[in-house]
Amino acid sequence: MTKGFVSDPNKRINVKRLAETLMGKTVLVDKIVKRSSHYDGTSRNIKVVYAEQKITPRTGWLTGVRWYRGGDVKDYYGDGREWHPSGKAIPHYLVVFWPTQNPVKVPFDGLVPWNEGDPEPWDGTWDAEERRSMSLCAIDYERDEKGRFI
Repeated sequence: MTKGFVSDPNKRINVKRLAETLMGKTVLVDKIVKRSSHYDGTSRNIKVVYAEQKITPRTGWLTGVRWYRGGDVKDYYGDGREWHPSGKAIPHYLVVFWPTQNPVKVPFDGLVPWNEGDPEPWDGTWDAEERRSMSLCAIDYERDEKGRFI
């Protein structure tokens, strides 16, 4: 494992040092965490759970660390709702796959340091050959009298 990566979620984390060493690093993600909630009809509670999900490995940028906790949302008849956390807070890495996308939550064991030969995130530039092939494809599309694609 590369220096700075934390693989054990129970290990104490120095967030400032972690942010300084890992922020913006390119990483390979093979597991994400999804938030789900379901209504428990008997006790009128909404259960909030974070479940891990395997994905095809994708490359992204590490942007931070957050702690998430499951629990119950108690629903009182017209008096509003209250949050009742349960269990221990679990830290997750935040990773973005593209600069304009929202970060995804990644468990500590779902992150692999990026190595040479792994797919790289796109840098947003096209080389001359790619631009030429796209312009040749655009010639075949129909256009109206103002030159716009139909």
